[in-house]
Amino acid sequence: MLKYTGDEVQPPVRTSINFKDDPYSGGDCVTVQGSLRQNAIFSEQLFNGGLSMEDGYVHLFYSVNAEANSDLGLSLDFSSRNKENTSILIAEDIVTFSRKKQHRLYSSYVQSDKVEPHAPDNQNWVIYRATVQSSASYTLIGINIVCTLKTSGKINSEADEDESSEEDANRSWPYHASLGHISIRNMDENTQFPSAESWVTEGKYISWSNNSNTSKLLSLKISWKLNTSHQASFMKYNIYVEKLIADSSAKASRSFLGVATVEAFYVSDLQVPDEVTSLKF
Repeated sequence: MLKYTGDEVQPPVRTSINFKDDPYSGGDCVTVQGSLRQNAIFSEQLFNGGLSMEDGYVHLFYSVNAEANSDLGLSLDFSSRNKENTSILIAEDIVTFSRKKQHRLYSSYVQSDKVEPHAPDNQNWVIYRATVQSSASYTLIGINIVCTLKTSGKINSEADEDESSEEDANRSWPYHASLGHISIRNMDENTQFPSAESWVTEGKYISWSNNSNTSKLLSLKISWKLNTSHQASFMKYNIYVEKLIADSSAKASRSFLGVATVEAFYVSDLQVPDEVTSLKF
């Protein structure tokens, strides 16, 4: 986390890399939890750099796992050649964010839509998609996670609000939401992944050792490649293992092992219960 912007929050909101909850697609997620005032917006920077844009549109995908009263969006910070900065807020419920006291921090709003179907193995995650018009005269300099509480009624953000409205706006409520992933594409098309039958997976340097009376430990190197002429280029691979048992009606347990940036992965001391008859990576 690089930079916090927003109202002073008491007690503070905590942003962390979360390894405990079920992730969207392996690895971890970014979780924001704590207490927020009803009229506050909390924002923390996830990316700080300089990415040159092109004329056209960019398509942004992100996944959210949030409690019912917690709203989570993203903001993109741009800098022009004339050193003028602008910020775009992306959220499904842009009305909620625009009602808050800090809504003037954002130059414009883009509404995101839910992507159907939701990921089948991640029932608590919701995937959103938004389209943003870009220009070659701008550079993307920041990506921020933006958090606020959902509202059921109107919040008056002007200075002449009455005492009761101000008291309600300054009350603190629990907040909890997670960001699973962000993907930015410059083409409006779905990535075509090779089918499972297109991959050849091999295991080498297989070693078994006794762990207890009820399980063994397995170490090996896994490698994979496409068996077709199509050569796909992926930035990372999420590695899972399924432990299958003789009872075909029982659902196989699926565990996340790690992330690989090449087409190979080393497994060390994987615990395999005696009732497991086969492993699927």
